[in-house]
Amino acid sequence: MSNAYYFVGYSEKYQSLYDDLEDYGYTLIYKPVLTLPDGNIKGNCDAEIVLHTMIQINNYNKAVIITGDGDIACLVEHLRSVDKFKLVIACRQDSCSYLLRRSAGGNIMFLDHYRQKFEKQKGQL
Repeated sequence: MSNAYYFVGYSEKYQSLYDDLEDYGYTLIYKPVLTLPDGNIKGNCDAEIVLHTMIQINNYNKAVIITGDGDIACLVEHLRSVDKFKLVIACRQDSCSYLLRRSAGGNIMFLDHYRQKFEKQKGQL
């Protein structure tokens, strides 16, 4: 059995999205968001990802972490050291943290590479 956790800053206006994600099988872990003086919303979940992953460490075989954030590099390094790390999936290679790429030790994939392959295949149809 696999579990997929989705860490997200909670905003009421996205409740239907959260409901859909739960319907798809994700377990959502919410963090309250802050509204900044400029009106932007901030919901940084790095600490929650690290803490939850460590709390649950005996309840999974290998972790697949979807992020490009270098703040997660220390978690990836630790998971590798205890043989609990499988893969990092990041959206784009050019915006993925060097620290995260280094800590993943080659076990990283970038969705933009697959997007490019898909677009190329789609053009050949």
